[in-house]
Amino acid sequence: MSTTPVKPWARGVLELLLHAEEHRLGHRDFDRRVALIGFDNAIESSVITYLSLNPVQRGGRSLPKAEVERWLANFHSKVEFLEQFANSLQKVMPVDRPEIIYYHSLRNDLYHNGNGVVPATEHIDGVRRAALWTFSVLFECDADALLEQKGNSDQRDADDVKASRQETDSRLMNTRAVMAENTAFCATVSKVFEVLATSLASGYGELAITMFVSTAVASAFAPVHGAIGSQPLSSLHINGPWDLHGRSVRTRCPRAASSFLTRATCGCLITQFLNSACQ
Repeated sequence: MSTTPVKPWARGVLELLLHAEEHRLGHRDFDRRVALIGFDNAIESSVITYLSLNPVQRGGRSLPKAEVERWLANFHSKVEFLEQFANSLQKVMPVDRPEIIYYHSLRNDLYHNGNGVVPATEHIDGVRRAALWTFSVLFECDADALLEQKGNSDQRDADDVKASRQETDSRLMNTRAVMAENTAFCATVSKVFEVLATSLASGYGELAITMFVSTAVASAFAPVHGAIGSQPLSSLHINGPWDLHGRSVRTRCPRAASSFLTRATCGCLITQFLNSACQ
């Protein structure tokens, strides 16, 4: 047996096995029913696919046409072929012919009658062993290894998706924090200008401008100054927010640089406004 890539003509049967395996790992009664049906279908499809191949695709094995037609007649004759094939290779079937037929009868009850019966775990395990052995011996590969490989790949994909979602959530929270900070800053500037306009209208122009310079600009830069302190912009660190144990959960915050530049731009505009007002 080998874990080399499955030949194209066997991939359809492998998909049946993978689908049945996914439901076998499920927790619902529905999953157990579909798993049993899927593994039983994989047994029959493996035999049909193998008998329909050209001898070159079967490793040079030639089979009498009349015998092939007889084996393809029904499920019982297909299992008969499996038994003869195993004997020709001097291999022992892990699940014998009568037991495979029994699982097929359970499958027929579920598939045709819809009586709501839930297969026992031992029955699912039995038909699974038969299906994996049939696929492995006919297509010269290791079905167990292929299922395990697919399971590991699915787990890696799930881990990648989880990491991507966490990164996206983090960026979203960061964006919302910046938006809230800028909104609060704009509200502060708006109130300061409102006070300035009221003071100018009351006739205390010089006093109003003096108060504006001493309070408004300081108010505009106070939040970011408290956050940055004397640290260089290339390595900004912010304390907080704090968790329940008093530890800072944000140790580095590059967005503070963006916030600082936003306020610096507003400061330049304020300075230009004051220069115009004083002329």
